[in-house]
Amino acid sequence: MKVGVIVKEDNNEKERLFEKVRFQYCVDLYKIEDEKQQRLEGKSQFYLSFITLFLGAVFLNLEFLVALPKLIYKVGNNNGLIIAIYCTLIILAVGIIVSVFSILQSVRVREHFNFYPEEITKALFSPTSEYLPEKNEAPMLRANAMSFAIAIEDKKNVNDRKAEWLQITAISVLVTVFSLVIFLATFFYLMVI
Repeated sequence: MKVGVIVKEDNNEKERLFEKVRFQYCVDLYKIEDEKQQRLEGKSQFYLSFITLFLGAVFLNLEFLVALPKLIYKVGNNNGLIIAIYCTLIILAVGIIVSVFSILQSVRVREHFNFYPEEITKALFSPTSEYLPEKNEAPMLRANAMSFAIAIEDKKNVNDRKAEWLQITAISVLVTVFSLVIFLATFFYLMVI
């Protein structure tokens, strides 16, 4: 009879250790996804700062804004340069709008899942709780690991959507910078001639 009790206790200990390892694995994965989210949010802040700095540099320089119509009037009959100026300005404006929109979309994407029960007190301490049907460590570790696993999936989906919006932001910032370079080259060329 004692052999059966020892085997059962050994199986319970193995189950508890397995659940503990599974739980720790889920916690570690959650931390990895959380760090990834922090990096993505840092990139969002960088791009937003970059666009803000860019807009401040362009629109706070009033001399530049006053000189632009004069240069366009000076060119007068050179339609190619005028078209180049207007096209780069349009691309610049669209790039800025898309950048700001995609940054805001990236910031807007949030998690939806809590990895703990809504009524935590009732779930953990109520005698009729379905959250913990057995009153020992293994089922609690299993329930917590499952909650973490669901939260990991949700966080991964959020991070993937943030990464997509940040990729759009990066491309639109690159287009904006490229169009600004072309615009400035055309602008300085007009100042020289």
